[in-house]
Amino acid sequence: MGESMELNYIDIKKEFVNCLEKHELIVLSTCLKDKVKSRMMCFVNDELVIYLLTGKRSNKCKQIEGNDNVSLCIDNIQIEGKAKIIGSPMDENNTEISKIFKSRHSAYYKRFAHFKVATFIEIRCEYLKQWKFENGRDYYYCLNVVKEKAEKHT
Repeated sequence: MGESMELNYIDIKKEFVNCLEKHELIVLSTCLKDKVKSRMMCFVNDELVIYLLTGKRSNKCKQIEGNDNVSLCIDNIQIEGKAKIIGSPMDENNTEISKIFKSRHSAYYKRFAHFKVATFIEIRCEYLKQWKFENGRDYYYCLNVVKEKAEKHT
C-alpha cells in the first residue's frame, strides 16, 4: 500500500452513482456535542446528492442543525457530506424529489410524507471512498467531489 494514481473523475463518479442507484437503504451518521448516532434510512439520489425523508423534530435533524457534517455508508462505500433540512415533501420546491421518493419508496412515502413534521434532508456528497479487491490485491478509489479529483490507492 502507499501508491496513488489519478483516474478519470467522470468515470469514477459514474461508478459511484451507479452503486447508489442499486440500493434503497443507507446508513446515516450525525454528530453533535461528541454524541454520534447512526441509523438506517430510505434514500433517493440525484447523481451525488442524496435525499432522506424524516421528521423535523428527530434527533438527526437536531444534530444536523448544530453540525451539518454527516457520514454515510452503503456496502463498502464511505461517504462524507454536508447536510441541510430542505422542507416538507408537500413544498412546491420539493416536487421533483417527492416524485422520485414516491416512485422508489411508495409505501413509506404514502405513510409519512403528509405529516406536518415530515421533511427532506439533502446531503451533498463531498468525498467518497470504496474498497475493492481484484487479482488477490486490495485497493480503494477516492472521489473528491469538491476538487473534482479521482484516485486509485494501492
